[in-house]
Amino acid sequence: MSLGALHALIPQGGNQVIIGVLYAKPSPPRMGPKGEKLAEWSITDLDKHGPQQGKLMFVNRAMEHWACQDGPGRAHATVGSIFGILNPYPAGQTRCIRVSLETQVLKLGTCPSLGFCPCKLADGLECRKPYDKDQGVGLCSTHANMSPCSRQASVSKKNCPSRVWT
Repeated sequence: MSLGALHALIPQGGNQVIIGVLYAKPSPPRMGPKGEKLAEWSITDLDKHGPQQGKLMFVNRAMEHWACQDGPGRAHATVGSIFGILNPYPAGQTRCIRVSLETQVLKLGTCPSLGFCPCKLADGLECRKPYDKDQGVGLCSTHANMSPCSRQASVSKKNCPSRVWT
């Protein structure tokens, strides 16, 4: 399943696999709104038409294995790692899935195609949305679909001193 199709995830249904690339440093465990300890990862599918992003939430044994500092899987959770997520549950949030067993997550390798958009936003920070470097555009789908003038206009004057403003 793609991350864009998570709405079709069948809780406790047949076998379902989601492949995702970890695109941000994993969060440390914290207390969730229901008082349970959990951790989250940000994953992407690097879809060539516009990568989808989602959250992978860890609870129970999965959280202890993959997210705790001394968990055996923690060292494998590096940005750019490709993971298979087996039979996740919907987490009740948009594009968020949940796993409770450490065996529901398998590291498949490392993604050499993961890139981060270098465009500057109006606040001066880099966009940093993930994209597939193999597509040759060098930008996230949002910035790649903008005209060059629109991309430039999204940057404030003070953040682009080399630009001549008229």
